[in-house]
Amino acid sequence: MSTQAKSALVVSNWEETALTSVEGGPAMARATSDAVFTGDLNGKGTSTWLLVYPPEGVASFVGTQTFEGTVAGRAGAFVLQMAGTWDGAGAHVTWSVMPDSAGGDLRGIRGTGGYQSAADAPSAETLLDYELD
Repeated sequence: MSTQAKSALVVSNWEETALTSVEGGPAMARATSDAVFTGDLNGKGTSTWLLVYPPEGVASFVGTQTFEGTVAGRAGAFVLQMAGTWDGAGAHVTWSVMPDSAGGDLRGIRGTGGYQSAADAPSAETLLDYELD
């Protein structure tokens, strides 16, 4: 049976670097960012992103985030695999805990979730449906 963790997420220190651009086609970029989680997930995250910006339409991205902190009072770290889109109004992100990526008291955690953030909002509410032995 899974447990649902809810937290506020604030992303900071976004640094983006252009990688490639095709005339009339998509542009690609790499970004890094930091995050602070408060709530059922309490701690910090460090992310690396690959982004694709089409000439028109919705941007897409994939990435990983290392979370370090506590979940339900258990301390440790794990890696989230993320995918999403940016439509100008905000980000729509899904994530899952990468298998065998956890350490500390979070070893063995499994789960999925994500968040949606508005472009003008300083934070987003995240969800993680998880199982932990």
